[in-house]
Amino acid sequence: KEGFNDIMWYLWCSYESPLFGKDKAATFERYFIDEKETHKENKNPYYILSQKKEICEKILKEFGIEDEESHIINGHMPVKEIKGESPIRAEGKLLVIDGGFAKSYRKETGRSGYALSYNSHGLLLSANEPFDSKDEAIKNELDISYDIMVNEKDIPKIAEIIVTTGYIFHDDRFPSLERYMEMEENKPPHTVLAQNPNNEFHLGFFTFRREPDGSITKREYSHRLENGEVIVDVLERQSDPIGTELRFDETPVEYLGTSFKIGSLEETYALKGYTRRPKDITDMEKLKPYIDENKLKQLKDHPNNNIIIHNVKQDTINNKKI
Repeated sequence: KEGFNDIMWYLWCSYESPLFGKDKAATFERYFIDEKETHKENKNPYYILSQKKEICEKILKEFGIEDEESHIINGHMPVKEIKGESPIRAEGKLLVIDGGFAKSYRKETGRSGYALSYNSHGLLLSANEPFDSKDEAIKNELDISYDIMVNEKDIPKIAEIIVTTGYIFHDDRFPSLERYMEMEENKPPHTVLAQNPNNEFHLGFFTFRREPDGSITKREYSHRLENGEVIVDVLERQSDPIGTELRFDETPVEYLGTSFKIGSLEETYALKGYTRRPKDITDMEKLKPYIDENKLKQLKDHPNNNIIIHNVKQDTINNKKI
């Protein structure tokens, strides 16, 4: 083992190492030197070239992998979402899953990293929300959770995946009377929810419908009781074409055959300004330097068209293309 120490150090932090990819490791400088210019680590061409799908395919081919659904998985690359970076790159061929739980990274990334789950059904990339302690989470009304946007038509597939993990899956869009009474007592944080049975951690799913023109209609479910029957109402938040473009990045990300649009920083900032929980106000302060004020003004000129649909029946959802 002692004989391999030099090789391990070479692979870990040598500027010529095929695994390190930088001209130096500035750990010492970050710990002991205040001048920021000494902290800089210059990256090799991989960091730029790997953004291109064709380059990722060439790399995979070198390892004998030419499958359409193959991916490169990168760790140790913090995703600076606060500056508009995405963990899904090169049209879905490159996935960046840096844990990012270290508190020191949060001011740069805006999150606590990403987690990649995999089983026979496919891949699920989830964002980690910062979490310091249970007391802090309760005090500031923080969710001990991952929040995931999901197309309603994919919920049955997601349910199949979740139950294989041991989590309890709840699809409460159309609850029974018994389940409605449980919800009134326990107040679950999401209508579609995967709960860890051993603690408070959960996956929360926000539902949407993709329209024929490519825009997205967010759907929020609420419930009420009338004459012993559970009545379901749906709030739909619809954008006009210009508003949709402002709320989502222009270029969709292709991933596992599905086209994704990532929400713009301005849309996130506007939504947090609406809810204004303590966590939201903190997030707004972090986002403020990166907000395009002109785009934010345009968003206000193209508000969501909110429509409440009363007494929605489950069969109308199942039979409608969503």
